Amino acid sequence: MPHPSPRPLLLVAIALLAALLVAACGSPSPTPTPEPRLPTRAPAVVPTEAPTVVPPTPVPDLWQQIQQDGKMTVGVSADYPPFEFYDDKLQLDGFDIALMQAIGQKLGVDVEFVDRAFDGLLGSLALGNIDAAISAITVTPARAEEVDFTASYYVGVGAALAADTWQQGEIETAEELGPLRIGVQDGSIYESFAKNELIDQGILPEANLHVYRDIADAVADVKDSRIEVAFLDLDVARTFADQGGVEVVGESVQEQDYAIAVPLNQSALRHVLDRALDDLIEEGVIDELAVTYLGVDPDNLVPLPTATPAPTAAPN
Repeated sequence: MPHPSPRPLLLVAIALLAALLVAACGSPSPTPTPEPRLPTRAPAVVPTEAPTVVPPTPVPDLWQQIQQDGKMTVGVSADYPPFEFYDDKLQLDGFDIALMQAIGQKLGVDVEFVDRAFDGLLGSLALGNIDAAISAITVTPARAEEVDFTASYYVGVGAALAADTWQQGEIETAEELGPLRIGVQDGSIYESFAKNELIDQGILPEANLHVYRDIADAVADVKDSRIEVAFLDLDVARTFADQGGVEVVGESVQEQDYAIAVPLNQSALRHVLDRALDDLIEEGVIDELAVTYLGVDPDNLVPLPTATPAPTAAPN
């Protein structure tokens, strides 16, 4: 039997090889299995710490402390006769001094006076060095931001004081003050007037304003012709005029309410002082003091402004 030719076998082998290659090329590559992934974790929320609330420090009840001590410390500026001054025996005297002593009797406490420069009285209150202040202190919006005030106990006006050799007649307008050298007390409403209404308005040169800690020094300089005019309260100006060497040469038409100053937020103290003032007014004591110290006829006293109604419940 003849042997098959090797050529057909070769062709079969080539054909099989080609089929294997085609199968290999036609089959898709297997998809790799993805590695498992951990779930994304939300960022941890750190709890916000609530701010520490510090409770406000309670304001000590000053009136309660005064009652416990049996004493009220009152600041005055004893250079302002007839409201406060030293008498011949170097004892404090004056309208305000007598008024505070009468109030102390009403309240059942002793009154201890502390002499301070006028411009330091309100600061002494704020620092707690004194319990109250009285020195013909005019109530103003600016001062009411620093301290509280009682009801008014007296209504006054301002004045201009010149040497008794003054020849220019009564001062009636601000413009007349322009060429003059003027004296005022440090911290007074007259200092504010001179700066705001005269200097800032271009009427008075700044160099012409002289500020004194003690109003008596301003009056002395008026007498010695170092300055021409001093501004102060009318009752005080009249007192210095009675002593000689000076005279009143102008009066203000704007009224000023004098009141007792107390520290802020001491409503109990303010209330008992108001109540004492009401009693002294009803009893005619303040009118008597006006006659004794100010030489004012009670019929000519300017009526006091209506006070703010006090709370119905009186503090202990």
